[in-house]
Amino acid sequence: MEAKTRATGVQEMHAHLQSFLRAHQFSDVNEPRVKCSCLPFCNREVLYPIHLAAQLGDALALEGILEAGGDLKRRTSNGDGPLEVAMRADVNNSHRAVLSLLSTRVQLAEF
Repeated sequence: MEAKTRATGVQEMHAHLQSFLRAHQFSDVNEPRVKCSCLPFCNREVLYPIHLAAQLGDALALEGILEAGGDLKRRTSNGDGPLEVAMRADVNNSHRAVLSLLSTRVQLAEF
C-alpha cells in the first residue's frame, strides 16, 4: 500500500512539474528564459525553472525540478541561486516549504 501511495505522489509531482513548465513557457528543467520587467524600462534577467519555482514558493514544482535533474547550483544572470531568490520572496514564512527543501538540499550537496 505504501509503494502505491508513493507512486501516486510521484505521478502527481511529475504532472505538476509538466504543468508548471508549460505555464511558464519552459520546455525543460534546465532551460533558461529571459524575464523582462518593463517598468519603467526593460530589465532583462536570465532565470531557470528552479528560480521561478523558488520565487513563487511552489515546493511541489521545485521538488519535481530537482528530481528531474535541475541544477541546485544554477545562478540567474544577476548571480542569485534558488535559495537567495526564495529568501528574498519570503514574506511572513510564505516560502517556508521551499526554504526548507532548498536548505536541506544545499546541506546535502555540501556534505
